[in-house]
Formats: sequence, structure tokens, C-alpha cells
Amino acid sequence: MKGTSLDVVVTRCHEWIPVPSVGYQPDWDLVHGGVSDLSHDHRHCPAIQNRLGVGITLGMPYTARFHRNGSVDVTHLRGLEDDTVYHLDPRKTECGTIEREVVEGFDTTRLTLPGPDGGVRLRIFLIGDLRANAWILDGGVRVVSSVADPVQYLLTPLPYHRYPQGCSVNQGLTSLSQSKPRQVTHLKIPIDLDFAQLKPGEESIEVSYRTPMVQWLPVVVPRVRLKI
Repeated sequence: MKGTSLDVVVTRCHEWIPVPSVGYQPDWDLVHGGVSDLSHDHRHCPAIQNRLGVGITLGMPYTARFHRNGSVDVTHLRGLEDDTVYHLDPRKTECGTIEREVVEGFDTTRLTLPGPDGGVRLRIFLIGDLRANAWILDGGVRVVSSVADPVQYLLTPLPYHRYPQGCSVNQGLTSLSQSKPRQVTHLKIPIDLDFAQLKPGEESIEVSYRTPMVQWLPVVVPRVRLKI
């Protein structure tokens, strides 16, 4: 890390994993609903422009359809030409493996997807109980370089991004004591689901392969003492 620059070396688990990028440019026509003849709006704010140029942006490594009953259908696991559907259920599954354990005080269920012979197998983590509304996906991207203390990674949703109905991404902050040396290896995608947002008769939420999903921002977070 030199001055305000930070070199982060990453590698993809498989060639079909979306290539990560730095920053994110929203689809402003979608954000504004096709309104024409807009004058200077919030996209012209310098602070917003600065925000759009930072962060390691990850896309969906496959297409996932999350069902109300807690099961998940995964396709495009090896790219768009792979139309095989893998059905996973946190209570039982016909493919992959299921592991359950308590991690740092909370329950987690890990579903391991099928993978190429001798290759890396991606995992899906179900957090908490079997309401199946909080998931963490392995993004298929590994960081192979370390950062010096006190740099941490802030996980954030994409700015001005329209996620699929019922799907959202919340924020997280990696712990300074997470590993020694300071290295975060697996970049993940946290997903929250709200099936109450779906229309009557809709039973699932689909997130498509390559959809931009989350940003990992290297940050230095000071301890704040608020004085009023």
C-alpha cells in the first residue's frame, strides 16, 4: 500500500466466474425510470462520483432461484451454456454435501455445490434458522495478497443498483483479528430475501448469473467517540 493506492491480487476459482472489477456504474435510465430531459441530478454530485469509483465489485457466479420453502435451484454453474439444474435443500439435498455447525456463536448450514474433478467446489451458507432468508454465497474470487493492519474490508450493496424484487444486500465489516497474517481469502456475497415483497402466486426469487451484487471496500475504520 503506497499513499492512497492499494494493490489487491485476486484469482478466480474457475474461468467462468465473472471477472471482478473496481467501482460500479449504475444504469441511470433504470434508476430514473426512463425520465427524459433530466437536469443535473444526484449523479453529478462529486461525493457520489467518488463513491462510484471505489470497491471490488463481484457478480453472481451462477444463477440461483431461491424458493419460499427454503430450497435453492442453481444453474449456469459452469457458465451460460451449462443448463444443468442442481436442486439443493438445507434439510436434504440430492447433490453436493450438507454440513451444519456453529460459527462464532451462530448456526450455519453449508451446502457444497458439485464441482469439476480436482477443482474448487463453491459453497452456499445458510445463516440462522430454516426460514432460509439469509444466505452467503461463495463469490468464486480469492484474494491472494494480504493487507497491513488496520485495513479491513467493508461489504456494501452496490450504489444506486436495482436488485431483483425481494432481494437485498446488507453491510458487513471483516474483523481485524480474522486471520494472521491479515488476509481475507474468500470474497463472499451476502443476500437477504424478503418473500413478502413478491406478488401473489410468486414462489421464488431469482438472481441471474453475472448480475453485479456486492462491493468489498478496503477501509481504515477509526474508533469513534461521539461528543454532543
